[in-house]
Amino acid sequence: MENELDTLKNIFSHSSENVFIMNYEFEILWHNKTELLNFFSGTTFKELLGKENRILESGEYFFTYNGLEFSGRIINYKEQQLYVLQMSGDDVMYASIKSGAVREFFINQAAQVRQAVTGISFAANMLRKTLDEAGIHDREKLLDITAGNCYKLLKSVLNTTELIRYTEDTSEAVKIDLTDALSEFTEICRRILKGQIDIVLKAAPELYIKADTERLTACLLSLTVLTGRHNPGCSVIMLDAERVGDNVSVTASAKREGEKTVKKVFSEFERLYENETADSDLFVVCRFCRRFGGTVFIADAPETGGKIYSLKFPSCNDSGGTTKFSSSVRSYHENKFSKYHIALSDIAEIY
Repeated sequence: MENELDTLKNIFSHSSENVFIMNYEFEILWHNKTELLNFFSGTTFKELLGKENRILESGEYFFTYNGLEFSGRIINYKEQQLYVLQMSGDDVMYASIKSGAVREFFINQAAQVRQAVTGISFAANMLRKTLDEAGIHDREKLLDITAGNCYKLLKSVLNTTELIRYTEDTSEAVKIDLTDALSEFTEICRRILKGQIDIVLKAAPELYIKADTERLTACLLSLTVLTGRHNPGCSVIMLDAERVGDNVSVTASAKREGEKTVKKVFSEFERLYENETADSDLFVVCRFCRRFGGTVFIADAPETGGKIYSLKFPSCNDSGGTTKFSSSVRSYHENKFSKYHIALSDIAEIY
């Protein structure tokens, strides 16, 4: 068997893909890249691929890790009782939008949605003006419903557009004071949510990470939305940031305190598929972590019956200055179609 294993090593040692050679018990005998042992930290290929407790035939297999679906091609060398697993480093969703044709398709779809929302918003503003002039104020709530559903249309393409930005490779990793960034982020969220859901921050001082500021904003928004959506009925979302050894940890959890004050203006969207592998907000969080050296941990929350999300990043100890977490455009809470408004419309009534 050693000779056969050596032959396979020679064949796959220069592959551009990630290659694992395993026995029928899914124990890793060889891998072609040094960093691969941490590729799926915290789990094993037996847990990911061996659930059916059978010998796998050669072919393509899909498996889920931390809410993301991955694809791998297995070659079964039956005489040697060996598996060769070949896979890219990307989940299937991200891998698909790396295709130019797929990426352009989604960009066009997003542009059509934004153009339609612009037209709807313009018409709604004209109608509101007409109703005000006529003194018909009891019908203006219908325009609030229109505005709220415009947010939901924009939310449907927000995360796809965010993932596409990673394929363009324009992000710039800079030193960020995460303590200040989280403070500003939670303040903006509070202004927009207006007490519907409270955002509570507990952050240790001088926490530094290396990331892109705009991508960090999108990640934190998706993290907040994930926490609110997967902890039904929560009235408080808590963000806890601390230093853990050489790492910085950010944990998002929820709890119920008093009555949730979300005003129901229009019907809540009932998702056809609630599983994690169809959750675009989780895609955004995981992609941010993969790009900037972070790790995602997901745990059950017994208090709410929902989920707790924790992100861990290497602490940035560069001696240089930090980049301020801010926007060059209108203040987020004043721009009614900012990414904050669009994202938070998934867990509160924004109109």
